[in-house]
Amino acid sequence: ILFLMLDKYLYGNNTVSIEQKNQTVDVLIHYDKEATLEKYDHDEIFIALFIKTAFETIPPYIIALEAAIAANDEKQIKFNAHTLKGMARTIGFNLLMDISLQIEKKSSIDIMKCNKLLTLFKQEFEYLVKEYGN
Repeated sequence: ILFLMLDKYLYGNNTVSIEQKNQTVDVLIHYDKEATLEKYDHDEIFIALFIKTAFETIPPYIIALEAAIAANDEKQIKFNAHTLKGMARTIGFNLLMDISLQIEKKSSIDIMKCNKLLTLFKQEFEYLVKEYGN
């Protein structure tokens, strides 16, 4: 998945397909607007407010995650990554969700990988704010 994400950043792919047991699954998209609209009954005003709130709420968790990784605090890494994963999933930010999940899984075994994933998370977050932050 990491190589697919790098491909996305290097070549600007918004959707990357991966093969999984002989079937193609489109999972790596920045923002799944269609699914979000469907999930929230096509209430675009609510979704716009939700996105604005997410953009205001996520940065403190990024800072906390950064500190937890620097301190090698597995419990706080998992907590912050899990929280970010939930926020991203709720609003349809699929790449953020996937990166958060990877950080959560790696928290006890590979701090260096967590740090690299955090860099990707911040880059993706900056992209989302630029594209959808109005």
